[in-house]
Amino acid sequence: MRIGELARLAQLSPKAIRRYEALGLVAPERHPNGFREYDDHTVRLVREIRSLNRLGIPVEE
Repeated sequence: MRIGELARLAQLSPKAIRRYEALGLVAPERHPNGFREYDDHTVRLVREIRSLNRLGIPVEE
């Protein structure tokens, strides 16, 4: 799935997901054209990261 669909399913912005990627928290597959491809596991992972962040745990930790 592409970043827009992941963002919709995880209820986050694409910008937040790109930030998680920059921090090394998620690692999408990259196509030759540069598009990111995420799997179903990433949806769960991003939701967990968001939940931990809401509990006060910074994503940088």
